[in-house]
Amino acid sequence: MGAVSLIAFFAASCATGTGMYQGYMMKGSVIAATQNGGVISIGTKDGAAVGQVLKTYRAMSLNVGKTTAYTRSEVGSIKITEVLDENFSRVSLVSGKIEPGYIVEHKVTTAAATVSLKINEC
Repeated sequence: MGAVSLIAFFAASCATGTGMYQGYMMKGSVIAATQNGGVISIGTKDGAAVGQVLKTYRAMSLNVGKTTAYTRSEVGSIKITEVLDENFSRVSLVSGKIEPGYIVEHKVTTAAATVSLKINEC
């Protein structure tokens, strides 16, 4: 990052009150389900950690004339209770429902860098 870009970043951070963040999306599916939870295909290699809450979605197809359209509907949320290995985690149901084949997602946002600057009390 050049000096001009770095100054522009800090000026923008002061003006908006935000810092630099990185984000990534954890995506997987429900492998097994019980009434109170189940197992999902998200593990340590995806950044899974105990306590993370993920949204669950049901995929649906809609026939529109000769075309089939696909959509998804949010159906609930789950919480990781145990990371089993690099590929799988055990979850508990927080709200809604959980069934094998449902899509699970969690957007993770982390601070990319912590920098303290005090310029005219911005």
